[in-house]
Amino acid sequence: MSYGHYAAEDLLEARARYSAVGVAQGAQIRTSEGDLPVEYLCPGDRIVTRSGMRVLRAVTVQHADRHVLRFPAGSLGQGRPQSVLYLGAQTRMPLGGWRAQTLYEAETASVPASKLCDGQVVRVALERPVRLYALHFDTVETFFAEGIEVEAQVVPATA
Repeated sequence: MSYGHYAAEDLLEARARYSAVGVAQGAQIRTSEGDLPVEYLCPGDRIVTRSGMRVLRAVTVQHADRHVLRFPAGSLGQGRPQSVLYLGAQTRMPLGGWRAQTLYEAETASVPASKLCDGQVVRVALERPVRLYALHFDTVETFFAEGIEVEAQVVPATA
């Protein structure tokens, strides 16, 4: 396991300027070494995903002072998230069960975190600017941040 953080060059650079995607510094990510803060992750680390252990290909970092949501501990169910979690508003989250059925009339759905913002429990974070870390894999993967599922982005092909 590597410690420190890595900002991959040329990955979603333009898109990151206009949309808040990722988990905030300090969020615990489930890895082969146990739960580690997202800012400690580096390419090559093994991350626990819904499809099994996957190799992290890149981490991009963006500074956000707007479009960041605060999910209090337990706001998505018992122990979900395990502690306060800050997510970029455009970070995608898989939904299932009654939430997906009620909101989208489907068994499952992939939605931006902003769709779960109710303004009371899950709300826009106004405390301070944060660093958002987006994890990238070879394929779309769902990883665990503070015990909730978050979708990772794919590493774009290079020319």
